[in-house]
Amino acid sequence: LSMGICMRMSVIDATFREEKPFIVMDDPFSNLDDYSLKQGLAMFEKLSEEYQIIYITCTEKRDYEDGRYAAGISRR
Repeated sequence: LSMGICMRMSVIDATFREEKPFIVMDDPFSNLDDYSLKQGLAMFEKLSEEYQIIYITCTEKRDYEDGRYAAGISRR
């Protein structure tokens, strides 16, 4: 998974110790292969239990439609 995304999440956790801010990500998985994309989306699924995540993408493969991610990850 992208080290950059993990580092960003660490900075958010360190900066907002008492709060859980919403997180805006602009196509954070644009350079990942399909396997890494599925891992990243699963990570977002887990993070969404604590954070509101706004995820912007311009790639259909990384889009969310009808309760399912195009990459095969379902959303609760």
